[in-house]
Parts: sequence; structure tokens; C-alpha cells
Amino acid sequence: MLTSEISNKNKILYIIDRAINSHSYRLVDRLQIVKLLYMFDVYIKEKIGERFTDYNFEKWRLGPFSWDIIHDVENLKENGSLANPDNYYQYTLLELPTNFEEIKDQINSFIKKHDLEKNIDALFEIGKDTNTILSLVENRKEVKKAGFGEKINF
Repeated sequence: MLTSEISNKNKILYIIDRAINSHSYRLVDRLQIVKLLYMFDVYIKEKIGERFTDYNFEKWRLGPFSWDIIHDVENLKENGSLANPDNYYQYTLLELPTNFEEIKDQINSFIKKHDLEKNIDALFEIGKDTNTILSLVENRKEVKKAGFGEKINF
């Protein structure tokens, strides 16, 4: 299954690549990365019963949050895959893995196979506006049920 074949770091790179190259984001900030990954997990879990990533999310002040994502983003920056030209918390792609086009094709085929294209495209459009994506994730029933600092159960 796709979700276990591709590393979480490559899924982060996919999210950033799609945001920049398919949806005209100039840079992608940490909040967008975390919320987009969370909603990918939600949509895919609802559609096929399996999550996109294996990150654990906790409820924080601005909705679902994962320190593991932040650590992976920082690791990708340190390894030269990401750059943050204007701001410490905003990123763009720098040097992608040599097999990234294959990874991207696998994820895109998976999305198409499970008829998720419209949801995913809408998600990236929503993700451009911080308030809108925050509202989307904060109004999810599993987020509302979790207490502050508690793990969010899918």
C-alpha cells in the first residue's frame, strides 16, 4: 500500500511541491504543512480506511499539531531539500531526491485511483488562507473531542 511505501519526509516534499507547483503558493509555512498533512490523513482515512502518514497529531491552540512533522521539516532543510529564504517558518523546495518524480507519480496515481482529486485540490485552495484551513481542521469532530495536548484519534 502506498502509505507504507513512501517515507513521511517524501510526503512532506510532495505536499510542498504540489502547493507551490500546482496551486501557486509562493512559500509553504509550517502551519500549512501540518494542516495539509492532517487533512490528507483525514480524507484518505475516510475513503479507504488507512491514513496517508503515520504522524501522531495532538490538539493544540491552532488545532492538530505534530512535533514529528516539524522535526522532519527541519531535517529536510538541514539536508538541503528545503530552503527558507524569507522567514524561518516558510519553505520552498531546493533539491529533491533523484526519484522524486516517481514518488510524485505514485501519490498522484493513488489520489486518482481513490477518486480524491477534487477533495485534494479543494484542500490546497483552502490551505492558501490560514483562517480558512484553521477553521476546517478545528471543526473536525475528532479534533473537538480531544482535550488540549491530547492525541487526536482518527
